[in-house]
Amino acid sequence: MQDVITVKEAADMLGLSRVQIFRMIKNGTIEAQMVGKTYIIPSSVIEDILIKKPVRKAVEDFGEALKRLGKE
Repeated sequence: MQDVITVKEAADMLGLSRVQIFRMIKNGTIEAQMVGKTYIIPSSVIEDILIKKPVRKAVEDFGEALKRLGKE
């Protein structure tokens, strides 16, 4: 089984309220699975929000400048 976190843990990690996390689950922004009455969220989903998406965005926005800096 993969590592999972609770809605409260996700809210704490992202600096959001639990209500905001529930809304994100409802609209499909955050993948979650209901186990009993509790949602569990794969930790990789939160990792993607915190790390991978911002890095992709930075590379997309500043890729050429980053390449030039890397050559110096």
